[in-house]
Amino acid sequence: MMRGMFIMVSVLVSLTACSMPETKIYSLALPDTAMIDTTTQDRKASLAIIMDAPRHLSQSYIVYRRSPYQLQISRYAKWESPPDEMVKKAIQGSLYDTGKFHDVSTSSLRSEGSYVLEINLKRFERTGDGNDVFGELAFDMKLVSSDNRELSHAVITKQVKLENRDFQSLAKGLSVVLAEAVREVTAKVIAH
Repeated sequence: MMRGMFIMVSVLVSLTACSMPETKIYSLALPDTAMIDTTTQDRKASLAIIMDAPRHLSQSYIVYRRSPYQLQISRYAKWESPPDEMVKKAIQGSLYDTGKFHDVSTSSLRSEGSYVLEINLKRFERTGDGNDVFGELAFDMKLVSSDNRELSHAVITKQVKLENRDFQSLAKGLSVVLAEAVREVTAKVIAH
């Protein structure tokens, strides 16, 4: 009896495992966004990037908005890293490449004398219904000086129409809007 039950459970587990869809992993492809100022390669300042994001944007599974009131998390489609990490790393690389900072860290620890760029990620998702679907990126940014004065504050919202509903189209679209947002953030930071 026990042996028969064990065999039946083993067969069911095997069949279930074979019928599950494979997990697909998507990545972003960002163009070079560096805005290097060749006149000043002085790199005296340091910058800390502090990222805040809702829990669903701090994990790798792809989310998409089914309505203004409902987010759906895909079970079998993931980003190569969480959206908050991808946004933070893209901004970090671009700001370091400007030549303005000797250190651009992504730690929540602020060293004395460093500038702080606070990013509050709000959206990194597919939105829309019917035939019109979009990739949307939205976040708030605040630049704080080394003496704790607010230098700049902005709301960055980027949206691109997607070719279709699949996640590869979403990855292409979000690559475009993230590159645009990184250029905008970099320009705002180096202006101050």
